Formats: sequence, structure tokens, C-alpha cells
Amino acid sequence: MLGRYIRWLHTGWPAGTVERLPESEPDGRTRVPGVRLVGDLMGVPLLKFSADSGARAVEAILAEPDFAEKRGGKDDPERLDLAIVGAGVSGIAAALEAKRAGLRFVVYEAAQEWNTIQNFPKHKPIFTYPTEMVPAGQLKLTAKIKEALLEELEAQRRAAKIEVTSAHVERIERKGGELLVHHDGAVTRALRVIVGIGRSGNYRELGCEGEHLDKVYHRLYDPLDYAGQKVLVVGGGDSAVESAVALALAGAEVTLSYRKKELARPKPENVEKLRALEHDPAADVQIENPSSERVSASMTVRMRATKPGSVRLLLGSKLSRVTASAVELEDGDGAALTLPNDVVFAMIGREAPLDFFRRSGIPIRGEWRASSYAGFAAFLAFCFFLYNWKAGGAINQAFHVHHWFPYNLPESFGASHWSKIAAITLRQPGFYYSFAYCVCVALFGWRRIQRRKTPYVTRQTLALIAFQIIPLFLIPYFILPYAGATGAFDHGFGKTVADHLFPVCNYDYGREYWRAFGFILAWPLFIWNFFTPRPMTWWLVIGLIQTFVIIPLIVRRWGKGAYCGFICSCGALAETLGDRQRTKMPHGPRWNRVNLVGQGVLLFALALFFARVVSWYFPTSALGASSQHLYDRFLSNNTVFGIFALDYYHLVDIGLAGIVGVGCYFWLSGRVWCRFACPLAALMHIYARFSRFRIFAEKKKCISCNICTSVCHQGIDVMAFANKGLPMQDPECVRCSACVQSCPTGVLTFGRLDKSGVPLLDTLPASPVQIAEDGKAHLRIAS
Repeated sequence: MLGRYIRWLHTGWPAGTVERLPESEPDGRTRVPGVRLVGDLMGVPLLKFSADSGARAVEAILAEPDFAEKRGGKDDPERLDLAIVGAGVSGIAAALEAKRAGLRFVVYEAAQEWNTIQNFPKHKPIFTYPTEMVPAGQLKLTAKIKEALLEELEAQRRAAKIEVTSAHVERIERKGGELLVHHDGAVTRALRVIVGIGRSGNYRELGCEGEHLDKVYHRLYDPLDYAGQKVLVVGGGDSAVESAVALALAGAEVTLSYRKKELARPKPENVEKLRALEHDPAADVQIENPSSERVSASMTVRMRATKPGSVRLLLGSKLSRVTASAVELEDGDGAALTLPNDVVFAMIGREAPLDFFRRSGIPIRGEWRASSYAGFAAFLAFCFFLYNWKAGGAINQAFHVHHWFPYNLPESFGASHWSKIAAITLRQPGFYYSFAYCVCVALFGWRRIQRRKTPYVTRQTLALIAFQIIPLFLIPYFILPYAGATGAFDHGFGKTVADHLFPVCNYDYGREYWRAFGFILAWPLFIWNFFTPRPMTWWLVIGLIQTFVIIPLIVRRWGKGAYCGFICSCGALAETLGDRQRTKMPHGPRWNRVNLVGQGVLLFALALFFARVVSWYFPTSALGASSQHLYDRFLSNNTVFGIFALDYYHLVDIGLAGIVGVGCYFWLSGRVWCRFACPLAALMHIYARFSRFRIFAEKKKCISCNICTSVCHQGIDVMAFANKGLPMQDPECVRCSACVQSCPTGVLTFGRLDKSGVPLLDTLPASPVQIAEDGKAHLRIAS
């Protein structure tokens, strides 16, 4: 029962991982000043995007003021303006722009010009997606077949007189305001460097016995060389499917093995071609008690006899062994399968040349170095100090005893109402924390709006800023204290409201105006209006309506992100200060299981509230006394050595939400607390399972680049939905729009299902690609 619930809520969703690539900004800038990445290294494996990124990189360099001052060897005639590493589509596109701009540049290539395309199979069809996209720059890609495309590209290179220097670049070094390109024992100096070497690292390994035999290849040159042979192709992407189709058409007996049970990554056109060649399983021959030395004699092994010109699909299978005359696989149920075999093509891709980037000082996404651990530990220590100082811990008490800031400020600034309020407010550490919080949300929110430039992000960010500044800062620290100071709560209805919501106290303003946080931060995110010595009926009613009526309704209509992405203060900081940290969130099945921590915290909060209610209404009973003891023990009084505590307040409010949540911002993204431990989010995950909100995908546009997954700071495997054309409904989604906005082909759209299950798309634009497409459509209509 528990296992079914866990799978229903979290572990049953797709949980793909993210490929390790060098860190870069969307425009290709890296941690090393002056070095830009272009092409496939940006995560989009499309020729048009490669050409576009190469040309735009040069345009961006030309616009840099310091480059304009030094270009052309004005201060050093021996230095290059630009070094281009890689003579593929992106590198030559950059070279064409550099040539047009009159720059002094060199193109380095370790293999051959257009190496990636040269390694395509003969007569491979070329899909120049997106069809309507016109790349920036001069390089044109119109041919539809490999050989014609190579002729077209090479003609453009020669016409522009772009020379390519054969050299192996080992690393790039920043020194004295310039870049040193180390290659073949020599060093070339340059103002800027563009790296367009693609995924030219090692081929991914199969991880099985015999994979290094001479019959195992990672490239297919001429399919006709294998006519009549028994071929196994391993992989589930476009290269694997295209190779299988080409080999079958050349007369080979082809079997395609893929570890997953569905071909979701290839382009629809490729899948259609494959299905047209799919072998009829009725032709299978089953043999009992094989003589294989690796398979038990009692096990049934099916010997597949695939006819030439067809492809047998083995989805959900895994290659376990390669021998001189056969291959052994396991199907999804663990059953053994042996195939006669002459040759194996492992079309599972290559890794990026990560060692090159490490040597060049360019960090790898998701890879921690010694400095990463040191910085993380130092920032966690700072957050420990900050939250202990802000929240009344031992550090706060030391500051108070020694009259350190802010307790050294005057207790009075004058007799006016505002002077009295200022004197009280400025002596509260929480005020400075809230002020800094608002400044971060506003400042980084503005930067997010400028960077993202979509109506959706603008509206979302302004909503987050407004909720953070007005109800969570101005109202509790200024507006309510001023109203109280001027007598608004001394009589009549105002007194009734204040007595029920902001009871009289003997500290700060004389009333607990901080409880106003409960208007925005619903229980169990904000617990203190529920966990009180005596029941505060008004707050209980407000909180119960918020948590169990209003929030379920908005989640039902707009998804969990309607609260987490537009209202919550935790989300405000995550979407603004954490905007550039999205790609640092860990992905995968193991991390999806960590999502269940929030369910534990929610259960903890529910248990405490139950104990509180029992102690309210049965104070003299044995049950009431036990409940009071448990409540006191586990709410906020279980302190160890005056610093560490094992209670809800210190473990959850201060520890997980504060120290860990904020401490992880620059190492594991800004949504660590929201994704893994927030009890309100944990409750909303349950609500979200009944939501009509979806992110819809147009499958034919999906190129399986995985960018949507990599930018999700909730760890959702968005691509697993998109490349199947399925609506994304993982309850973790906070509607940040990063996946929708970052998709290079405009696949994703926010929306919901109506009562009859028909998709209704949102009208607020969130995808720059779709905005541009709509603009072009309007222009065509107008003309």
C-alpha cells in the first residue's frame, strides 16, 4: 500500500539524467573570459542551430567594447583577434563572419573539415530542422543528402577562402588579458577564442563483454559493405534508427536493440521509415536447449532469423555479450536471447571532450572540484550564522548580551509614531533579513525579466516581487505597526480584528504583527498561527480555508506552480536569485526518492498539530498531558548544547528551509527546499495529482536535445514526456517556464485539460520560439 502511494506520487514518474557538458551561458560565454562555446556543445544537436550559434558568437564579440579597442593588432601585431577551434558547421559559420568583419583569425581542426557530417553514412538524408529557421550569418544549408550537403558547404568555404590549420589543441589558458591556445607544442595568442568541437570525446561504451572486438563499430560509412550480413544496431536515437534503416535497405539482416521499451527520441520521419521495414515476428524460430556456453541448458533461447531488407526491433533489451559469431542479449524480463551475428554498430553517441575543458579551466556541469566543496561548506557556515542570528539562537543571544548590531542601535529616535516604529524595527535582526530578501528578489527579479524577455516571465516575476514586498515586508514591519501606533486597533472593529489576529504582547510593537505572514504563507509552511498556547480561532479558520480550500482549487485549475511560482516567498527567491542556478539541480531515480522527505516533514507537522489540538481540548486528561509533552518536546525546545536542536522549529524551519535551502542555492539550485522538504509543497503534490494543469508537447518538433530536462530545477524529466508527445503532469512542476522558454524548437506550451479532457492552451506567451512564429504568421497575413 505504501509502495503504491510512493510510486503514485513520486517514483513512478520518468527520471532521466542530464548529460555532463561544459558550463556556459545561453550566448556561449564561459567561466574563462573571452572563450565562447558554439554548436553541439550548447546542447542542441541541429545543423542550423550550430551555424546560427557560430555566427552569433562572432557578432557578440564584435559588439564588445574592449575587443573593438584592441582588434587588428593595434597594440600587438602578432596576436590574433580570434582563434576558432573546430572546423565543423559552427566553426566555419564563425569563420565566415570573422572574414566579413576583417578579423585576423585562424581555424584549427584536429581531424578533417566537416568531420561530423563526413562521418555520416553514405546517402544519409539530412533533416535541416527547424524547416522555417534561417540561421544568422552567411553559411547556407539547403541540401537534403549527405554528399550534396558536403559539396554545398565546402563550396562556400572555398569561395570565402577560409583556410583550416591542421592542429590538435590541448588547452586554452587565460593570461595577462589575452588567451593562449596551446597546440602541438606551440602557443598562439588571441584576444578571443570560439570552441566548436562538438561531442568529439570518447565514444560511449556498451558496458558488456566483447565490446572491444574488431567486429564492433561506432560509425557506419557505407551500408552496402554489409549487404547480406547479420547486423546488430544498438541505440535508440536518430543515428541508430537511420543506421538500421540504411543497412536494411542495403540488404543486411538487421536487429535494432534499445534498452527502453519505446522509441521516443528519433524524429517521426525516421520512426516511420523504421516501422515500414519492421520484421514480421511470425517468422521467428524457437529452439530449445541451446549449446551456448554462457546460457543454461534449461533456458529457452530464441534464435532470430531476420530476413534481408527488414529490421527486427528488440525494445527493452540489453546487450550482455559479443562473441565472434553471435551476440547475447537480455529482454525486459531478464530472459536470454542469442542472435547469430557478423557485425555490431554501437550507435549510442559520444561524450563531450570533458578533459579538454577541465584543462582549460572551464567547469563541467554537475561536477564538483575541491573549490566547490570548500565554497559550499563556507556558505553553509555563513547560512548557519545568519539564521542563528536572525532566529533567536545562541548567536543571537550573544549579540544581544554584548550589545552588538542591531542591539547597539538607539531605543528611541524621537516622539513621532514613525520614529518609535523605526526604533523598534531597526533593533530586530529579522527586519534586516527581510529587507535583504526583498532587495534580492527585486534586483535579481529585474535581471530575470531583462534576460528572459517573455510576457509570462515578466508577469510571474512582478507578482513574486509584489507579494514579497507588500504583504511580507511592508505590512508586518510598517503598515500594521503604524496603524496600531495611531490607535486603529484600540477600539471598535479594529480592536476586534487585532485581538483575534495580532494579540497583545510585551515585546516589540506591543502586538504580534508578524503573524500577518500567515496571510500569504499557508500552513504548514508557516506553522506559528496554528501552534499556539491557546487556539487562535480566526487564524485556524483562515489557515484551514487557505490550505484545504483555496490552494486545492488553484492547484486543480493552474497547477501547484500557481502558488509556488507566483505567490510563495521561497519561490520568489528561487526564481530570481536562483534563476541562473537551474541546471545544478540533480536528476535521476535516486533523487526522485529524496522527494519523499517532504512527505515525512508533512507527517511531522500533522502529528504536532494533532498533539496541539488534543492538548487544547483535553488539557486535564492523560492523553492531553501526553500530547502537551510531545508538543513541547518536538516543537522548539529540544536544544543540544544551546546550538543544535532536534525539534521541528530548528530542524525544519531553520535547518531545512533556511540553512540547507538557501545554503544550496549556488551548488544544487534554488529549489532544494521546495522540491525535497517543504511540507506545503508535499501536500500540494497530492493535490497536483488531481490537477488539470499540463505542459503540452508537439512531438513532431521535439529533437530530444534534453535542454528542457536540464533547466528544470525541480528535477523533472521533461523530455521523457515531450519526445513522446505526452502532456507533462509530474506534480513537482512549479510553472517556472524554464523548460517552455528554453526549448529551441518551441515544443512546449502551458495549458490545462477541460472537463471533457480536451487540451486548452494558455494565452500568455512563454515560449520565445512560439512568439517569433506568431509574429511571422501575423506578418504573412498582413502582407
